Amino acid sequence: ICAYQAQRWLIGATGSWRQNLALSCGGQLNDSGSHLLDVVLWVTGLEPESVSAVIENHGREVDIDSAVTVRFKGGAIATFNVVGSASISWHEDVSIHGDKGSVLYRNNKILVAREGEKSLTEVSVEELPASSDPDIDFVDLVLGRVSEAAAPSSCGLRIARLTEAAWKSAANGSKVISLSE
Repeated sequence: ICAYQAQRWLIGATGSWRQNLALSCGGQLNDSGSHLLDVVLWVTGLEPESVSAVIENHGREVDIDSAVTVRFKGGAIATFNVVGSASISWHEDVSIHGDKGSVLYRNNKILVAREGEKSLTEVSVEELPASSDPDIDFVDLVLGRVSEAAAPSSCGLRIARLTEAAWKSAANGSKVISLSE
């Protein structure tokens, strides 16, 4: 799995609470990058086992650019590159390669190559399952219309643990941090 996100976050968030460690509790990896981590964990269902990271703060209190490698239980690996010092406003790519094919997400386009196929095919919106509305899901949960959240708190906890392990690894010179501890 290769996941990449680029944003003009270093300049765009200058002087805001986002780059104040006491208010934000972290930088670009914690802010926009958490959504990239969440997408990969949500889509794959994989559980992180260990993390290694290198982070550049560009002289700020918080992380701006992060290169994170994750080994999952079962052996799969992923790289996450979260670039907050980009000159572009937004770009996001996620590539997932498996035994039966590959799925590539390229800035709002989904491309698929199934096992044995030599080229990628774009997936049309009609082929995708119906989506939900997070705001309506939240209201339904609060009002008791549903008994379970569409995204349980355990999803957020996994992202927080992974992010904190990346920060710890970077602080220790890219030492591999086990999430099994």
